[in-house]
Amino acid sequence: MGLNQFRAAEPRRRFFSVVCLSVLLLAPFFDAGQSRAEPEDIPGEVISADSPDAVKYGKLRDLIETSLEAETRNLSQLKDQLQSLEKFDKAILTEVNAYEIQFSTHSNLIHLPQVQVKELEKAWNMHSEALKNISTRMEDIRTALEEVVRQQEFSAEQYELNVRQLESVKTELPANPLTEKLVSNMEALIRQLGDKRDILEKKRAIYDHALNSVTAIHQKLTDFLPKFEQALRDKKKEALFTRKKNTAQPFLFNQIDDEIVSTFRQVDAVLVREYKTMARRIGEKGYFPVATFLALIAAVFFLMRKLRNYLLALDEHHHIGEQYPWRHLTLHLLCKSLPLTGLMLFMRLYGHIRDLYAPLPVFQLLCYLLFFWLLSQWAIDFLKLWREKGAPKMPVLLMRRLRILLQVIRYFGLCIVLSHWLIGDSLFLLWLRMAFETTLLIWCVRFWKAFWRPETWQPAGKMPRKGGRMNLFTGLSYTIAVGGMILEAVGFGVFARYWYVSWGITAVSLLWACLTFYLLREWGRKFKAASAATTKGETPATAPLQWFSLHICWLLWIETLFLSLGFAWHLEKPDFIANYVRFLKKPLPTEGLDLSLWSVTWAVIFLLMTQSASRLWRKILLEKLPAGSIDRGLKNSIIIISVYLMWIIGILIALGSIGVDTKSLTVAFGALGIGLGFGLRNIFDNFFSGLILLFERPIQVGDVIEVNNIWGEVKNINVRSTLIQTYDNASLIIPNSDLISRQVTNWSFKDIRIRRNIFVGVAYGTDAELVRQTLMDAAENVEIALKYPKPDVLFTDFGNSALTFRLRVWTDVDSCLAVETGIRFEIDRLFREKNITIPFPQRDLHIRSAVPPPSPGPEEGEV
Repeated sequence: MGLNQFRAAEPRRRFFSVVCLSVLLLAPFFDAGQSRAEPEDIPGEVISADSPDAVKYGKLRDLIETSLEAETRNLSQLKDQLQSLEKFDKAILTEVNAYEIQFSTHSNLIHLPQVQVKELEKAWNMHSEALKNISTRMEDIRTALEEVVRQQEFSAEQYELNVRQLESVKTELPANPLTEKLVSNMEALIRQLGDKRDILEKKRAIYDHALNSVTAIHQKLTDFLPKFEQALRDKKKEALFTRKKNTAQPFLFNQIDDEIVSTFRQVDAVLVREYKTMARRIGEKGYFPVATFLALIAAVFFLMRKLRNYLLALDEHHHIGEQYPWRHLTLHLLCKSLPLTGLMLFMRLYGHIRDLYAPLPVFQLLCYLLFFWLLSQWAIDFLKLWREKGAPKMPVLLMRRLRILLQVIRYFGLCIVLSHWLIGDSLFLLWLRMAFETTLLIWCVRFWKAFWRPETWQPAGKMPRKGGRMNLFTGLSYTIAVGGMILEAVGFGVFARYWYVSWGITAVSLLWACLTFYLLREWGRKFKAASAATTKGETPATAPLQWFSLHICWLLWIETLFLSLGFAWHLEKPDFIANYVRFLKKPLPTEGLDLSLWSVTWAVIFLLMTQSASRLWRKILLEKLPAGSIDRGLKNSIIIISVYLMWIIGILIALGSIGVDTKSLTVAFGALGIGLGFGLRNIFDNFFSGLILLFERPIQVGDVIEVNNIWGEVKNINVRSTLIQTYDNASLIIPNSDLISRQVTNWSFKDIRIRRNIFVGVAYGTDAELVRQTLMDAAENVEIALKYPKPDVLFTDFGNSALTFRLRVWTDVDSCLAVETGIRFEIDRLFREKNITIPFPQRDLHIRSAVPPPSPGPEEGEV
C-alpha cells in the first residue's frame, strides 16, 4: 500500500471526529443523580417513560454505540495500513540502498582517469534524476508524516475526553443495568482509542525512520552534486586539450567494413535504448503530457505565424522601408525565422520547467538541432535580404558561393551533431569531420580566387581594393579552415569541434550586433533630426522617453555583445549565464565600496533614468502650467529647483547602488567641502549665487536687464552662470556671483512699463507753448506709445544756442526703442511743418591781427 491509499481513509476519520465532537457537545445533558436510559429498559419507579432525562440518556447511548462501531472499523483499517506501511518501509530502505550503491559508483567514477566525457554525462543525468526522485519522495513522506501527527493529536484529545466522560458517568449516574452497559461500551471505546494511539505511534515511527533515511541520502547526493559538476567540467577541459596519439588511424581504409558494421550496431543500440526510455516515460506519465506538449507546440507555431504576419503588415502599412531601411531589414530577418525561434525557445523553456534533459537525452538533442538550424537560417535569410533590399551589390557568383558555404555548414553540422550523439567519438565521426574541414578549405581557396578576379566584379561594380578589412577577412577565413584541419591532424579532435562551433556562434553574434548597431544609429540620427526640426529648439513630448530608451538600448547592446561573444567561447555553455552573472557581481578590489560591474551598470541606469525623468518633468511643467496662471520666472524657478532635487535623489540612489551609505557620504562631503572651498571657491560661489537667484528671484527668466550698459533678455539661469541674449542676438554668459554682488538694472522686475526721455532744442525766439504742443502731438501720434500715464513736456534749460525741452513718454520694455524712433521721426516732421528750427551749436571766433616788428636799418659806416 502506498501513500495515496493511506490518504483514502481520511473521510472515515473525519466522520469519526464529527461523532466524538457530538459527544462533547451533548455532555451538558448529564444531570447529577439521574439515569439517561430508555423508559422501557428502566423500572417505572426510577424514570418515567415521558421523562426528559430518559430521552437524553437514549441519545447518549446511541452516540456511544455509533462511535464504538466507527472506531472498530477505523482500527481495522489502521492495522491493515500498518502492515502495508511496514512493507513500504522496506521498499524505502531498498530504494535508499540502491541510491547508496549508485552514489558509491559515481564517487568512484569521477576519480577514474580513463573515464570518458559521455559516461560522465550519462552518470550526471542519472544523478540528477535520482536527486529529483528523492526530493519528490521526501515531500510525500513529510506530508504523510504531518497527517499522522495531526491524527495523533486528535486521537489524544479523544482519549482524554472519553476518560473524563467515563469518570463522570460512574460518579453521577445511579447504578443499574443500563448504566453498567453504558460504562462497558465506553470502556471498550477507550480501549480502541488506546489501540489506535499505539498504531499511530508505530506509523509515525516508520515515517520518521523513512524520512530520516531519505533525507540522509538526499543530503549526501546534494553535497556530492558540486563535486560531480566540477569533475565533469574538468573532464571536458581535459578532453578538449588532450591529444590522441594514433593520428594515422583515419587513413587505415582496410578497417572501413568493420567500422561501418560497428557504427550500425551502436546506432541500433542507442535507438533501442532511447525508444525504451521514452516508452517507460510515457508509461509512467501517461499519454496526456505528450498530447499536451504537441498541442502547445502547435499553439506556439500558430501564434508565431500570426505575429509574423502582423509585423509584416505593420511594416508595409507604415512604409518603414522608406524611412528606416535598417529597421526594415532587421524586422524582415526576424520575421522570416520567427516561427522557428518561438519553437526553439518554447522547447528550451519547457525542458527546463519539466526537467526533461536528464531523463530524455533525445529531447536535449532535438533542442541542439533546432538551435543549430536557427543559426544557419539567420545567415541564409540575411544573404537573401541583403540582395533584395537594395544593399551594396555583390556579384552573383560570390553570393551563390556564400549560400553554398552556409548549406555545407548546415548539413555537415547536423550530421556531426547527430553522429556524435549516436556513436560518440568513433572513426566514422572523425572521417565526417575531416570531410567537412577539407570541403571548407577548398571553398576558401575557390571563393577568394574568384573574389580577386576583375571579371567577377564587372557586372556588379568596382572591385574592392586589397588591404585593410579585406585582408582581415581573407586571413580570418583561412585561419578558421586551416586551424581546424591542423588541430584535427595533430589529434585535438575535441578542440577542433569546439573551434568551429565557437566561430559559428561568433559569426552569428557579430551579424546581429552589426544589424542592431546600424538600427540604433539610424534611430539616434532620426531622433536628433526630429529634435532639431522643432520650433525654438523644443523637443516632442515623448523625447525624454525616447532619449532614455535609446541610451538603455545602447547599454543593452554592449552587454549583449559581450554576453554573446563570451557564450561563443565559453567552455561550459549551459553554465555560462550563471558564471557571467557571478563575474558581473564579483566585487572589485575597493575598500568600503560594493563596487562591481553589476553595481556600476545599475548606477549608470539610475543616472540615465534621472536624466530622462528630469527632462520629462521639465516638459510636463512647461505644458501643464498655463502661461497666465503663474509668473514665468516663478515657473522657471520651480522647474529648476525640482530638477535639482531629482538629480540629488538620483545621484544618491546611484551611489547607494555601489555601496556608498549616508555616513560615508557625510564624511566624504565634509572632507571634500574643505578642499573644494579653497580650490573651487569661485565655482561654489556661483552655485550658491544661482540658488539665491532662484529663491529670491531678483532676476527671472524673461526679464530685461542692463549689465555694463548692455541690454538683454534673461534666457536661462543655470548652476554656474546665467544666459542673457542681447538685442543684437549675442549671448552673454555672466557668472551668477556677478549678478548678486554687482549693480544690475532690471527693467522688467515688477512692471514692464518704462519711461523714456527725448531731448530736443529749438532756436531762441521760438514760441515755447507751440513747441510744447508740438511735442505732445508727436507723442500722441505714435500708436505704440502708452496713453496712460500721459506724456508730458518739461522746459529744462536755456542752453548756449537753444531752448532745451524734454519729452517724457511711457512705453513697455519690448517697444521702447521703436517708440523713441517713431517719436523722433514725428518731431522732425511736425517741426518742418510748423517752421520750428533746431539750431546748430553757435561758436564765436575772434581773430586778432599781429603788428610786424620793424626791419633793421643800415649800419653806420655803410653807404
